[in-house]
Amino acid sequence: LRQLLPLMTGFLPDRSEQRPAVLLAEGLSHAPLVQNLARILWEKRRIRLDELTSRLWGLHDATTTKATVTLLKLTAAARLRAEDYPVVPHRLHALVRSADGLYACLNPSCSGPQNQHITGIGSVGAGWSDRCPHCASATAALYRCTNCGEWVMAQIENKRVRLWRPCREDEVPKVYLHLLTGALAGNGVGLPVAHVQECPHCGEDASDADGDAIDSGFLWPTQGCFSPLVASSSLALSLTAETAIADIPDYPAAASAFLPAGGRRLLAFSDSRGEAARLGVRLTYQHEIQMVRAMLVRIAGESSNMDAVAVLEEQLHNLEGMVAANPAMRPALQSAIAGLRTQLEGMKAGGTIEYWLEKLKERPECAQLLDPESAENHQSSDDPAQQQRTNRQSVEGRLPLLLARELASPYRLRPSVETIGMLEVTYPGCEDLALFPLPPMVGKLPTVAAQKGIRENWFPLLAALLDTMREDGAITLGGDEQDEEFSRDGRRLGEWLCRGDEPPGTEYTRFSGALPKQRRRRFMAQILEKLGVEPKEAEELARELLMEIFDTLCYAAQNRPDSWLEHQQVGGINVLRLRFQKLAIRRPSKLYYSPRTGLIWQRSILGLAPRTGCVDLVEVSEEKIPELRHGRQRAEFETSEVFSRALWAEEHSAQLSAEENRRLQDLFKAGMRNVLSSTTTMELGIDIGGLSAVLMGNVPPGKANYLQRAGRAGRRADGSAAHGATPGCSGPTCSARGGRGRST
Repeated sequence: LRQLLPLMTGFLPDRSEQRPAVLLAEGLSHAPLVQNLARILWEKRRIRLDELTSRLWGLHDATTTKATVTLLKLTAAARLRAEDYPVVPHRLHALVRSADGLYACLNPSCSGPQNQHITGIGSVGAGWSDRCPHCASATAALYRCTNCGEWVMAQIENKRVRLWRPCREDEVPKVYLHLLTGALAGNGVGLPVAHVQECPHCGEDASDADGDAIDSGFLWPTQGCFSPLVASSSLALSLTAETAIADIPDYPAAASAFLPAGGRRLLAFSDSRGEAARLGVRLTYQHEIQMVRAMLVRIAGESSNMDAVAVLEEQLHNLEGMVAANPAMRPALQSAIAGLRTQLEGMKAGGTIEYWLEKLKERPECAQLLDPESAENHQSSDDPAQQQRTNRQSVEGRLPLLLARELASPYRLRPSVETIGMLEVTYPGCEDLALFPLPPMVGKLPTVAAQKGIRENWFPLLAALLDTMREDGAITLGGDEQDEEFSRDGRRLGEWLCRGDEPPGTEYTRFSGALPKQRRRRFMAQILEKLGVEPKEAEELARELLMEIFDTLCYAAQNRPDSWLEHQQVGGINVLRLRFQKLAIRRPSKLYYSPRTGLIWQRSILGLAPRTGCVDLVEVSEEKIPELRHGRQRAEFETSEVFSRALWAEEHSAQLSAEENRRLQDLFKAGMRNVLSSTTTMELGIDIGGLSAVLMGNVPPGKANYLQRAGRAGRRADGSAAHGATPGCSGPTCSARGGRGRST
């Protein structure tokens, strides 16, 4: 600071001064730039960050914006005494809103801005309007395919949806939409469109007219694979809260190292009691998911299981040597040898579930997760270090469930460390031809190319089909109780699959599919077609081949009853499912990308994957992934501090008893909870010192409410204070309001 301050101010600091805050205060108070900053804030009282940047530097770009933020941070830290206001007291107000849909004008000649036009129709606007604000023509909502992202137009009537796309120039239109009313018109009048029953880009089914409704001020129904371009306000709240916790300063206390996120605290307001109650639970749960993902990714990037493989191989060699030297010991050592072989298979396939659980326990982020059951007994008088140790022990007991929630049953359209290509679930011993022999039907396929193609791709094909079993929920965590606990977020485990030729009315999901469009059956037919089998014949052979593959899996399960395959016979019907605890995990050795859908896969069979539209897979490198659909998520899981910080949220409302509210309030004041989701109970009369940030879950009913809630932060001369409100308008602002809520 002594070297740099004279460059900014011309002021020569006292050589004996050792306090950075004092050096900053003495130096910056002489800087014309800082004086100009204070003058602008005094004059404007409230100003947008981009306007403040322009007035300070005469230019608004990324560099000057960063310089303005740095200057605000410096002036917030600068003071002569701890109890003084900083050199430039201020509050930062960030207003956030979630995406609330898009609409497009039906008039191709719309007078709206050309850079907002879509080919074939008019200009695009945010939210909803039944009339174009530029040319007064009718509009339609824009929907996107959840599988590949392709857009179509949607007309909503009585919570039902009709999907249209503009006709191509060489296409004969069958339907016209009237430009002024949006209704169906006669031939040659209006916008020529085609009815959409499947995605025109990837072929995913769009015929389901009774989809779920998404609330965005009014109901936006979904239809088939198409959904509106909206995001829930709960998502915006979660992202805002996570970002705020990561960026506000640590709480300056001796015990901060043992507090969640270093004692950083965020007070969240909601006018709805129900929303306040849901917000705390949702924030903790959603952040927990992201933290577990980041932990897994960082383990994969840092560790190698080669040492564990070498140890197991040595132990197995020693036991087998003992049996060879003394055959009488075989009965006593047989079980130990079998167990070591199973572990070795798992480690060679990447790492057993037990191995990954041990690695998770070693991560420092474990201390940043919250165990909800033991949390009910936390008190502000507890020793923070002891509380952290006790909580961590409880969290370690939950790690099997947390790992299973991430990897047991993937859903390709929902981000996870598996679906974005950062981890791969493997099946130890799957490449053993003695255990998983080729089905007899392979030798009877109609072409030599088909027979050869299945033989060459047998093991990756088998693994891809096992992946679909996991996606169907045909996997267990070890028992009904564990499987039920998994179903918190709506997915179910513990299902069984049958062969597929059982009598009608069978309660089990059919491995070979009941209809040709079933995922495994369509996938197998596509493979056979690519190997030269005629489409109609491929569709018939796909079901028969899948049933024989099911028989192969049953054979393996019966010969290795302790493996990751579980087999039962119920009423004469063979059923199968997987055991999660017996699987293995590794960093993918190869990654494949589908340009049509944007999805990433760990396996490719002749460029195909078991998902609609994934018929164009190409191998990609790790370096190429950041340019693709999931690049940002991958980078954040690897490096972002957001997912290394705890987010322990609790509710504070009149629905709780006075004693419970007091306990939670005291925990929050002590830094043992870092987010308090409150109704208006915290708006008046409660002073929480050292609070840097306030989050408002909705725009308050009045200006006075906003000022009261914002005034909870910055009451201890803490420099700058931050407030976030959602939903609202875009853009951060800065105001000249400092500590204790006073206008400065």
